[in-house]
Amino acid sequence: MKTANFSWALLTFLLNSTKFNLQVGVFFQPLNSLLVISVLMRRHTLRKPNARSLAIESLLLSRKPNSFIEATVHSLQNKYKLPDSERRLLEELSFGVTRRRLTLSYIISNFLKKPIKKLQPTVEFALLTGAYQLLFLSKIPPYAAINETVKSIKEKSPHSAALVNAVLHRIHESIEEKTSDKPPSLLDPQKTILTPNGPTILKIPILPHPSETIKHLTVQFSVTEFFVEKLRSQFSEEQTQEILMSSITPPPFTIRANTLKTSRTELKKSLIKSAIKVEDGKHPSALIIKFPGDITQLRQFQEGLFYVQDESAMMVVDALSLQKGLCILDACAAPGGKTSAIAELLRNTGFLVAVDNDFKRLLAMKENLTRLGAVASLLCADTTLLSKTLNTLFDRVLLDAPCSNSGVLRRRLEARYRITQENLNSLTALQKRLLDGVAPLTKPGGILLYATCSILKDENEKRVEEFLKDHPEFTMGKKRLGLPKTNGHDGFFFSQLVRNN
Repeated sequence: MKTANFSWALLTFLLNSTKFNLQVGVFFQPLNSLLVISVLMRRHTLRKPNARSLAIESLLLSRKPNSFIEATVHSLQNKYKLPDSERRLLEELSFGVTRRRLTLSYIISNFLKKPIKKLQPTVEFALLTGAYQLLFLSKIPPYAAINETVKSIKEKSPHSAALVNAVLHRIHESIEEKTSDKPPSLLDPQKTILTPNGPTILKIPILPHPSETIKHLTVQFSVTEFFVEKLRSQFSEEQTQEILMSSITPPPFTIRANTLKTSRTELKKSLIKSAIKVEDGKHPSALIIKFPGDITQLRQFQEGLFYVQDESAMMVVDALSLQKGLCILDACAAPGGKTSAIAELLRNTGFLVAVDNDFKRLLAMKENLTRLGAVASLLCADTTLLSKTLNTLFDRVLLDAPCSNSGVLRRRLEARYRITQENLNSLTALQKRLLDGVAPLTKPGGILLYATCSILKDENEKRVEEFLKDHPEFTMGKKRLGLPKTNGHDGFFFSQLVRNN
Protein backbone atom coordinates (compact mmCIF):
# COMPACT_ATOMS: atom_id res chain seq x y z
CA MET A 1 0.00 0.00 0.00
CA LYS A 2 2.81 2.39 0.88
CA THR A 3 4.60 1.49 -2.36
CA ALA A 4 1.47 2.27 -4.37
CA ASN A 5 1.03 5.64 -2.61
CA PHE A 6 4.68 6.48 -3.24
CA SER A 7 4.32 5.56 -6.90
CA TRP A 8 1.24 7.77 -7.28
CA ALA A 9 3.06 10.68 -5.62
CA LEU A 10 6.09 10.24 -7.88
CA LEU A 11 3.94 10.03 -11.00
CA THR A 12 2.08 13.19 -9.96
CA PHE A 13 5.39 14.98 -9.51
CA LEU A 14 6.58 13.83 -12.91
CA LEU A 15 3.32 14.90 -14.57
CA ASN A 16 3.98 18.44 -13.38
CA SER A 17 7.62 18.34 -14.42
CA THR A 18 8.53 19.96 -17.73
CA LYS A 19 11.23 17.32 -18.25
CA PHE A 20 8.75 14.44 -18.14
CA ASN A 21 8.65 12.42 -21.38
CA LEU A 22 7.30 9.17 -22.76
CA GLN A 23 10.45 7.25 -21.82
CA VAL A 24 9.57 7.53 -18.13
CA GLY A 25 7.45 4.40 -18.48
CA VAL A 26 10.51 2.12 -18.34
CA PHE A 27 11.11 3.09 -14.71
CA PHE A 28 7.70 1.84 -13.57
CA GLN A 29 7.58 -1.73 -14.76
CA PRO A 30 6.00 -2.97 -11.47
CA LEU A 31 3.01 -0.66 -11.96
CA ASN A 32 -0.09 -1.75 -13.76
CA SER A 33 0.57 -1.15 -17.49
CA LEU A 34 -2.82 0.45 -18.05
CA LEU A 35 -2.09 2.97 -15.31
CA VAL A 36 1.21 3.95 -16.89
CA ILE A 37 -0.31 4.21 -20.37
CA SER A 38 -3.18 6.37 -19.18
CA VAL A 39 -0.80 8.67 -17.31
CA LEU A 40 1.48 8.96 -20.33
CA MET A 41 -1.48 9.65 -22.65
CA ARG A 42 -2.77 12.31 -20.28
CA ARG A 43 0.60 14.04 -20.25
CA HIS A 44 0.88 13.79 -24.03
CA THR A 45 -2.53 15.38 -24.61
CA LEU A 46 -1.68 18.25 -22.26
CA ARG A 47 1.30 19.28 -24.39
CA LYS A 48 0.13 21.62 -27.17
CA PRO A 49 2.68 22.26 -29.94
CA ASN A 50 3.80 25.85 -30.45
CA ALA A 51 3.68 27.88 -33.65
CA ARG A 52 7.24 27.04 -34.71
CA SER A 53 6.72 23.28 -34.37
CA LEU A 54 3.44 23.55 -36.25
CA ALA A 55 5.07 25.66 -38.97
CA ILE A 56 7.59 22.86 -39.59
CA GLU A 57 4.74 20.34 -39.57
CA SER A 58 2.63 22.41 -41.99
CA LEU A 59 5.54 22.72 -44.42
CA LEU A 60 6.09 18.95 -44.26
CA LEU A 61 2.41 18.21 -44.83
CA SER A 62 2.16 20.64 -47.74
CA ARG A 63 4.74 18.56 -49.66
CA LYS A 64 2.09 15.90 -50.27
CA PRO A 65 0.40 15.81 -53.70
CA ASN A 66 -2.59 18.17 -54.05
CA SER A 67 -1.80 19.79 -50.68
CA PHE A 68 -1.63 23.55 -50.23
CA ILE A 69 0.04 25.45 -47.41
CA GLU A 70 -2.92 27.73 -46.66
CA ALA A 71 -5.39 24.86 -46.22
CA THR A 72 -2.83 22.89 -44.19
CA VAL A 73 -2.22 25.80 -41.83
CA HIS A 74 -5.94 26.44 -41.30
CA SER A 75 -6.45 22.76 -40.55
CA LEU A 76 -3.73 22.84 -37.85
CA GLN A 77 -5.11 26.09 -36.40
CA ASN A 78 -8.53 24.52 -36.01
CA LYS A 79 -7.15 21.22 -34.70
CA TYR A 80 -5.17 22.81 -31.87
CA LYS A 81 -7.47 25.79 -31.16
CA LEU A 82 -4.53 28.17 -31.13
CA PRO A 83 -4.77 31.60 -29.52
CA ASP A 84 -4.64 34.56 -31.91
CA SER A 85 -0.96 35.31 -31.30
CA GLU A 86 0.06 31.73 -32.12
CA ARG A 87 -2.31 31.65 -35.12
CA ARG A 88 -0.66 34.77 -36.54
CA LEU A 89 2.87 33.46 -35.97
CA LEU A 90 2.03 30.11 -37.55
CA GLU A 91 0.66 31.89 -40.62
CA GLU A 92 3.62 34.26 -40.82
CA LEU A 93 6.18 31.46 -40.64
CA SER A 94 4.42 28.96 -42.92
CA PHE A 95 3.32 31.46 -45.56
CA GLY A 96 6.56 33.45 -45.36
CA VAL A 97 8.80 30.42 -45.81
CA THR A 98 6.68 29.20 -48.73
CA ARG A 99 6.78 32.65 -50.35
CA ARG A 100 10.58 33.07 -49.96
CA ARG A 101 11.74 29.45 -50.10
CA LEU A 102 14.26 29.88 -52.94
CA THR A 103 15.78 32.98 -51.33
CA LEU A 104 16.11 31.24 -47.99
CA SER A 105 17.50 28.01 -49.46
CA TYR A 106 20.13 29.91 -51.42
CA ILE A 107 21.31 31.81 -48.33
CA ILE A 108 21.27 28.76 -46.05
CA SER A 109 23.28 26.74 -48.59
CA ASN A 110 26.15 29.19 -48.12
CA PHE A 111 26.48 27.94 -44.54
CA LEU A 112 26.16 24.21 -45.25
CA LYS A 113 28.73 21.67 -46.43
CA LYS A 114 26.16 19.90 -48.62
CA PRO A 115 23.09 21.03 -50.62
CA ILE A 116 20.10 21.80 -48.42
CA LYS A 117 17.93 19.37 -50.43
CA LYS A 118 20.12 16.48 -49.21
CA LEU A 119 19.08 17.14 -45.61
CA GLN A 120 16.14 15.38 -44.03
CA PRO A 121 12.95 17.35 -44.83
CA THR A 122 12.36 18.05 -41.13
CA VAL A 123 15.82 19.57 -40.77
CA GLU A 124 15.47 21.52 -44.02
CA PHE A 125 12.19 23.10 -42.89
CA ALA A 126 13.56 23.85 -39.42
CA LEU A 127 16.44 25.76 -41.03
CA LEU A 128 14.07 27.57 -43.39
CA THR A 129 11.76 28.52 -40.51
CA GLY A 130 14.63 29.73 -38.32
CA ALA A 131 16.33 31.65 -41.13
CA TYR A 132 13.05 33.32 -42.08
CA GLN A 133 12.70 34.69 -38.56
CA LEU A 134 16.29 35.96 -38.52
CA LEU A 135 16.23 37.57 -41.96
CA PHE A 136 12.66 38.84 -42.30
CA LEU A 137 11.05 39.33 -38.86
CA SER A 138 12.45 42.28 -36.94
CA LYS A 139 10.07 41.94 -33.97
CA ILE A 140 11.36 38.48 -32.96
CA PRO A 141 14.67 38.67 -31.03
CA PRO A 142 17.41 36.55 -32.67
CA TYR A 143 18.01 34.50 -29.52
CA ALA A 144 14.31 33.58 -29.40
CA ALA A 145 14.24 32.68 -33.10
CA ILE A 146 17.27 30.40 -32.72
CA ASN A 147 16.47 28.83 -29.34
CA GLU A 148 12.82 28.11 -30.10
CA THR A 149 13.62 26.66 -33.51
CA VAL A 150 16.28 24.41 -31.97
CA LYS A 151 13.77 23.27 -29.35
CA SER A 152 11.30 22.42 -32.11
CA ILE A 153 13.83 20.31 -34.02
CA LYS A 154 14.86 18.52 -30.83
CA GLU A 155 11.31 17.16 -30.59
CA LYS A 156 11.36 15.85 -34.16
CA SER A 157 15.03 15.05 -34.88
CA PRO A 158 17.22 15.37 -31.73
CA HIS A 159 20.47 14.45 -33.48
CA SER A 160 20.08 17.40 -35.88
CA ALA A 161 19.71 20.10 -33.22
CA ALA A 162 23.45 20.94 -33.17
CA LEU A 163 23.53 21.49 -36.95
CA VAL A 164 20.44 23.71 -36.89
CA ASN A 165 21.82 25.70 -33.97
CA ALA A 166 25.21 26.25 -35.67
CA VAL A 167 23.80 27.28 -39.05
CA LEU A 168 21.26 29.70 -37.55
CA HIS A 169 23.96 31.33 -35.42
CA ARG A 170 26.14 31.82 -38.51
CA ILE A 171 23.24 33.37 -40.43
CA HIS A 172 22.53 35.72 -37.53
CA GLU A 173 26.19 36.76 -37.43
CA SER A 174 26.06 37.56 -41.17
CA ILE A 175 23.28 40.17 -40.77
CA GLU A 176 24.34 43.81 -40.60
CA GLU A 177 20.92 45.50 -40.49
CA LYS A 178 17.23 44.62 -40.82
CA THR A 179 14.36 46.76 -42.14
CA SER A 180 16.84 49.36 -43.30
CA ASP A 181 15.54 52.73 -44.44
CA LYS A 182 18.36 53.03 -46.98
CA PRO A 183 17.20 53.08 -50.62
CA PRO A 184 17.92 49.68 -52.23
CA SER A 185 19.43 51.46 -55.24
CA LEU A 186 22.32 52.63 -53.00
CA LEU A 187 23.02 49.18 -51.56
CA ASP A 188 25.17 46.30 -52.77
CA PRO A 189 22.70 43.95 -54.56
CA GLN A 190 24.67 40.90 -53.43
CA LYS A 191 24.27 41.94 -49.79
CA THR A 192 20.66 43.11 -50.00
CA ILE A 193 17.54 41.00 -49.38
CA LEU A 194 14.42 42.92 -50.34
CA THR A 195 11.46 42.75 -47.96
CA PRO A 196 8.14 44.65 -47.78
CA ASN A 197 9.30 46.44 -44.61
CA GLY A 198 12.69 47.53 -45.88
CA PRO A 199 15.79 45.61 -47.00
CA THR A 200 17.86 43.29 -44.85
CA ILE A 201 21.54 44.08 -45.34
CA LEU A 202 24.17 41.35 -45.04
CA LYS A 203 27.81 41.78 -44.03
CA ILE A 204 29.05 39.57 -46.85
CA PRO A 205 27.99 39.22 -50.52
CA ILE A 206 25.82 36.10 -50.83
CA LEU A 207 23.19 36.69 -53.51
CA PRO A 208 24.06 36.21 -57.21
CA HIS A 209 25.80 39.11 -58.94
CA PRO A 210 23.32 41.45 -60.69
CA SER A 211 25.16 40.90 -63.98
CA GLU A 212 23.52 37.47 -63.87
CA THR A 213 20.16 39.21 -64.16
CA ILE A 214 17.87 36.19 -64.47
CA LYS A 215 19.55 34.26 -61.65
CA HIS A 216 19.70 37.31 -59.39
CA LEU A 217 15.98 38.07 -59.79
CA THR A 218 15.07 34.39 -59.41
CA VAL A 219 16.86 34.15 -56.05
CA GLN A 220 15.89 37.62 -54.84
CA PHE A 221 12.16 37.13 -55.48
CA SER A 222 11.91 33.34 -55.21
CA VAL A 223 10.39 32.61 -58.61
CA THR A 224 11.29 30.42 -61.59
CA GLU A 225 13.83 31.57 -64.16
CA PHE A 226 11.21 30.94 -66.85
CA PHE A 227 8.83 33.43 -65.21
CA VAL A 228 11.54 36.10 -64.96
CA GLU A 229 12.35 35.62 -68.65
CA LYS A 230 8.66 35.97 -69.56
CA LEU A 231 8.30 39.18 -67.56
CA ARG A 232 11.42 40.72 -69.09
CA SER A 233 10.18 39.91 -72.58
CA GLN A 234 6.78 41.54 -71.93
CA PHE A 235 7.37 44.44 -69.59
CA SER A 236 9.83 47.23 -68.84
CA GLU A 237 12.50 46.83 -66.16
CA GLU A 238 10.49 49.07 -63.83
CA GLN A 239 7.27 47.10 -64.38
CA THR A 240 9.09 43.79 -63.90
CA GLN A 241 10.52 45.00 -60.59
CA GLU A 242 7.08 46.17 -59.40
CA ILE A 243 5.45 42.86 -60.37
CA LEU A 244 8.13 40.85 -58.57
CA MET A 245 8.04 43.11 -55.51
CA SER A 246 4.27 42.75 -55.27
CA SER A 247 4.69 38.95 -55.37
CA ILE A 248 6.61 38.98 -52.06
CA THR A 249 4.35 41.51 -50.35
CA PRO A 250 1.40 40.20 -48.31
CA PRO A 251 -1.82 41.42 -49.96
CA PRO A 252 -4.37 43.78 -48.41
CA PHE A 253 -7.37 42.06 -46.81
CA THR A 254 -10.21 43.17 -49.06
CA ILE A 255 -13.89 42.31 -48.68
CA ARG A 256 -16.93 42.96 -50.87
CA ALA A 257 -20.05 44.29 -49.19
CA ASN A 258 -22.99 42.00 -49.94
CA THR A 259 -25.53 44.46 -51.31
CA LEU A 260 -28.30 41.86 -51.08
CA LYS A 261 -28.17 42.36 -47.31
CA THR A 262 -26.38 45.64 -46.60
CA SER A 263 -24.47 48.55 -48.15
CA ARG A 264 -20.78 49.36 -47.97
CA THR A 265 -21.53 52.31 -45.70
CA GLU A 266 -23.61 50.26 -43.26
CA LEU A 267 -21.11 47.39 -43.27
CA LYS A 268 -18.28 49.82 -42.55
CA LYS A 269 -20.17 51.26 -39.57
CA SER A 270 -20.86 47.76 -38.26
CA LEU A 271 -17.22 46.69 -38.51
CA ILE A 272 -16.03 49.87 -36.78
CA LYS A 273 -18.43 49.15 -33.91
CA SER A 274 -16.75 45.73 -33.66
CA ALA A 275 -13.40 47.54 -33.18
CA ILE A 276 -12.10 46.50 -36.61
CA LYS A 277 -9.89 48.85 -38.58
CA VAL A 278 -11.50 49.50 -41.95
CA GLU A 279 -11.11 51.84 -44.90
CA ASP A 280 -12.81 52.24 -48.27
CA GLY A 281 -11.37 50.46 -51.27
CA LYS A 282 -11.29 52.00 -54.73
CA HIS A 283 -14.16 49.83 -55.97
CA PRO A 284 -17.56 51.06 -54.70
CA SER A 285 -18.26 47.69 -53.02
CA ALA A 286 -14.79 47.19 -51.51
CA LEU A 287 -13.56 47.63 -47.95
CA ILE A 288 -10.02 46.98 -46.74
CA ILE A 289 -9.86 45.68 -43.20
CA LYS A 290 -7.22 44.73 -40.64
CA PHE A 291 -8.33 41.81 -38.51
CA PRO A 292 -5.80 39.47 -36.85
CA GLY A 293 -8.24 36.71 -35.87
CA ASP A 294 -10.32 34.11 -37.67
CA ILE A 295 -12.49 36.05 -40.11
CA THR A 296 -15.16 33.31 -40.16
CA GLN A 297 -15.90 33.98 -36.49
CA LEU A 298 -17.03 37.53 -37.13
CA ARG A 299 -20.77 38.09 -36.76
CA GLN A 300 -20.83 40.07 -40.00
CA PHE A 301 -19.28 37.14 -41.87
CA GLN A 302 -21.66 34.59 -40.39
CA GLU A 303 -24.64 36.80 -41.29
CA GLY A 304 -23.44 36.95 -44.89
CA LEU A 305 -22.83 40.69 -44.94
CA PHE A 306 -19.59 40.36 -46.93
CA TYR A 307 -17.43 38.09 -49.04
CA VAL A 308 -13.61 38.07 -48.99
CA GLN A 309 -12.58 39.15 -52.49
CA ASP A 310 -9.90 41.25 -54.16
CA GLU A 311 -10.94 44.36 -56.09
CA SER A 312 -9.60 42.86 -59.32
CA ALA A 313 -12.34 40.19 -59.20
CA MET A 314 -14.97 42.89 -58.67
CA MET A 315 -13.74 44.72 -61.77
CA VAL A 316 -14.01 41.54 -63.84
CA VAL A 317 -17.67 41.10 -62.85
CA ASP A 318 -18.35 44.75 -63.72
CA ALA A 319 -17.09 44.01 -67.25
CA LEU A 320 -20.10 41.71 -67.78
CA SER A 321 -22.30 44.84 -68.09
CA LEU A 322 -25.12 43.19 -66.17
CA GLN A 323 -28.80 44.13 -66.05
CA LYS A 324 -31.65 42.62 -64.08
CA GLY A 325 -33.36 39.63 -65.66
CA LEU A 326 -30.48 38.43 -67.82
CA CYS A 327 -29.59 34.78 -68.37
CA ILE A 328 -26.01 34.22 -67.11
CA LEU A 329 -23.55 31.32 -67.20
CA ASP A 330 -20.53 31.25 -64.86
CA ALA A 331 -18.55 28.46 -66.49
CA CYS A 332 -15.70 27.83 -63.99
CA ALA A 333 -17.47 29.04 -60.89
CA ALA A 334 -16.09 27.55 -57.65
CA PRO A 335 -15.58 28.80 -54.96
CA GLY A 336 -18.34 31.23 -55.94
CA GLY A 337 -16.96 34.72 -55.40
CA LYS A 338 -17.86 36.02 -58.84
CA THR A 339 -21.10 33.99 -58.93
CA SER A 340 -22.31 35.68 -55.74
CA ALA A 341 -21.30 39.10 -57.08
CA ILE A 342 -23.31 38.41 -60.26
CA ALA A 343 -26.35 37.41 -58.16
CA GLU A 344 -26.03 40.66 -56.21
CA LEU A 345 -25.97 42.78 -59.36
CA LEU A 346 -28.92 40.83 -60.81
CA ARG A 347 -30.74 41.26 -57.47
CA ASN A 348 -31.44 37.50 -57.70
CA THR A 349 -33.49 38.00 -60.88
CA GLY A 350 -33.07 36.31 -64.23
CA PHE A 351 -31.40 32.91 -64.48
CA LEU A 352 -27.89 32.24 -63.15
CA VAL A 353 -26.14 28.90 -63.77
CA ALA A 354 -22.81 28.17 -62.07
CA VAL A 355 -20.73 25.26 -63.35
CA ASP A 356 -17.65 23.53 -61.99
CA ASN A 357 -16.17 20.07 -62.49
CA ASP A 358 -15.25 19.58 -58.81
CA PHE A 359 -18.22 18.38 -56.74
CA LYS A 360 -16.57 19.11 -53.36
CA ARG A 361 -15.85 22.68 -54.41
CA LEU A 362 -19.47 23.04 -55.52
CA LEU A 363 -20.65 21.92 -52.08
CA ALA A 364 -18.47 24.58 -50.45
CA MET A 365 -19.79 27.07 -52.99
CA LYS A 366 -23.38 26.20 -52.06
CA GLU A 367 -22.60 27.02 -48.43
CA ASN A 368 -21.15 30.40 -49.48
CA LEU A 369 -24.16 31.27 -51.62
CA THR A 370 -26.59 30.25 -48.86
CA ARG A 371 -24.75 32.41 -46.33
CA LEU A 372 -24.85 35.37 -48.71
CA GLY A 373 -28.47 34.85 -49.78
CA ALA A 374 -27.41 34.57 -53.43
CA VAL A 375 -29.53 32.45 -55.79
CA ALA A 376 -27.93 30.30 -58.49
CA SER A 377 -28.40 26.88 -60.07
CA LEU A 378 -25.29 24.73 -59.56
CA LEU A 379 -24.14 22.15 -62.09
CA CYS A 380 -21.23 19.73 -61.83
CA ALA A 381 -19.98 19.24 -65.38
CA ASP A 382 -16.96 19.41 -67.69
CA THR A 383 -16.99 22.92 -69.13
CA THR A 384 -15.16 21.81 -72.28
CA LEU A 385 -18.23 19.67 -73.11
CA LEU A 386 -20.83 22.11 -71.83
CA SER A 387 -22.36 22.94 -75.22
CA LYS A 388 -23.27 19.25 -75.52
CA THR A 389 -24.83 19.27 -72.04
CA LEU A 390 -26.91 22.46 -72.06
CA ASN A 391 -29.44 23.53 -74.69
CA THR A 392 -29.83 27.06 -73.35
CA LEU A 393 -28.26 30.22 -74.79
CA PHE A 394 -27.02 32.88 -72.36
CA ASP A 395 -26.92 36.67 -72.52
CA ARG A 396 -23.61 36.62 -70.68
CA VAL A 397 -21.03 33.86 -70.30
CA LEU A 398 -18.19 34.30 -67.81
CA LEU A 399 -15.17 32.06 -68.36
CA ASP A 400 -12.77 32.73 -65.49
CA ALA A 401 -10.27 30.21 -66.80
CA PRO A 402 -7.72 28.16 -64.86
CA CYS A 403 -4.34 29.82 -65.33
CA SER A 404 -0.79 30.19 -64.03
CA ASN A 405 -1.95 32.63 -61.29
CA SER A 406 0.98 34.85 -62.32
CA GLY A 407 -0.97 37.95 -61.27
CA VAL A 408 -1.81 36.67 -57.78
CA LEU A 409 1.46 35.06 -56.60
CA ARG A 410 1.22 36.86 -53.26
CA ARG A 411 -2.00 34.89 -52.61
CA ARG A 412 -1.34 31.59 -54.42
CA LEU A 413 1.87 30.91 -52.55
CA GLU A 414 2.92 27.69 -54.29
CA ALA A 415 2.02 28.94 -57.79
CA ARG A 416 5.32 30.84 -58.13
CA TYR A 417 7.19 27.53 -58.43
CA ARG A 418 4.82 26.05 -61.03
CA ILE A 419 5.31 28.67 -63.75
CA THR A 420 7.24 26.60 -66.27
CA GLN A 421 7.05 26.13 -70.03
CA GLU A 422 5.53 22.67 -69.61
CA ASN A 423 2.78 23.87 -67.28
CA LEU A 424 2.06 26.93 -69.42
CA ASN A 425 1.64 24.74 -72.51
CA SER A 426 -0.82 22.56 -70.61
CA LEU A 427 -2.80 25.56 -69.36
CA THR A 428 -3.07 27.31 -72.71
CA ALA A 429 -4.33 24.10 -74.32
CA LEU A 430 -6.99 23.80 -71.59
CA GLN A 431 -7.98 27.47 -71.99
CA LYS A 432 -8.52 26.92 -75.73
CA ARG A 433 -10.75 23.90 -75.07
CA LEU A 434 -12.75 25.84 -72.48
CA LEU A 435 -13.32 28.78 -74.82
CA ASP A 436 -14.39 26.46 -77.62
CA GLY A 437 -16.68 24.66 -75.17
CA VAL A 438 -18.67 27.73 -74.07
CA ALA A 439 -18.67 29.81 -77.27
CA PRO A 440 -21.78 28.09 -78.74
CA LEU A 441 -23.71 28.89 -75.54
CA THR A 442 -23.46 32.66 -76.07
CA LYS A 443 -26.57 34.33 -77.52
CA PRO A 444 -26.21 36.45 -80.66
CA GLY A 445 -25.56 39.94 -79.33
CA GLY A 446 -24.40 38.47 -76.04
CA ILE A 447 -20.99 38.70 -74.35
CA LEU A 448 -18.52 35.93 -73.63
CA LEU A 449 -16.16 37.41 -71.03
CA TYR A 450 -12.80 35.64 -70.95
CA ALA A 451 -10.87 36.35 -67.74
CA THR A 452 -7.76 35.12 -65.95
CA CYS A 453 -5.68 36.12 -62.94
CA SER A 454 -2.59 35.87 -65.15
CA ILE A 455 -0.51 38.68 -66.64
CA LEU A 456 1.19 36.55 -69.32
CA LYS A 457 0.36 37.16 -72.98
CA ASP A 458 0.31 33.42 -73.73
CA GLU A 459 -2.77 33.05 -71.52
CA ASN A 460 -4.41 36.36 -72.37
CA GLU A 461 -3.95 38.35 -75.60
CA LYS A 462 -2.64 35.36 -77.59
CA ARG A 463 -5.52 33.21 -76.39
CA VAL A 464 -8.07 35.82 -77.49
CA GLU A 465 -6.39 36.37 -80.86
CA GLU A 466 -6.44 32.65 -81.56
CA PHE A 467 -10.09 32.39 -80.47
CA LEU A 468 -11.18 35.21 -82.81
CA LYS A 469 -9.39 33.53 -85.74
CA ASP A 470 -11.24 30.27 -85.02
CA HIS A 471 -14.58 31.97 -84.27
CA PRO A 472 -15.31 34.75 -86.80
CA GLU A 473 -18.83 35.01 -85.34
CA PHE A 474 -17.27 36.91 -82.41
CA THR A 475 -15.67 40.37 -82.32
CA MET A 476 -13.51 42.04 -79.71
CA GLY A 477 -15.13 44.32 -77.14
CA LYS A 478 -13.47 45.94 -74.14
CA LYS A 479 -10.30 44.37 -72.78
CA ARG A 480 -8.02 45.21 -69.89
CA LEU A 481 -4.77 44.02 -68.36
CA GLY A 482 -4.25 45.06 -64.74
CA LEU A 483 -0.76 44.58 -63.31
CA PRO A 484 -0.47 43.66 -59.62
CA LYS A 485 0.15 46.61 -57.32
CA THR A 486 2.22 46.30 -54.15
CA ASN A 487 -0.35 48.31 -52.19
CA GLY A 488 -3.32 47.70 -54.46
CA HIS A 489 -5.24 45.11 -56.42
CA ASP A 490 -4.05 41.79 -57.83
CA GLY A 491 -3.06 41.25 -61.44
CA PHE A 492 -5.86 40.32 -63.87
CA PHE A 493 -6.97 40.25 -67.49
CA PHE A 494 -10.35 40.28 -69.20
CA SER A 495 -11.62 40.55 -72.74
CA GLN A 496 -15.21 40.94 -73.92
CA LEU A 497 -15.94 38.68 -76.88
CA VAL A 498 -19.21 39.84 -78.45
CA ARG A 499 -21.20 37.37 -80.55
CA ASN A 500 -22.46 38.98 -83.75
CA ASN A 501 -26.21 39.16 -84.37
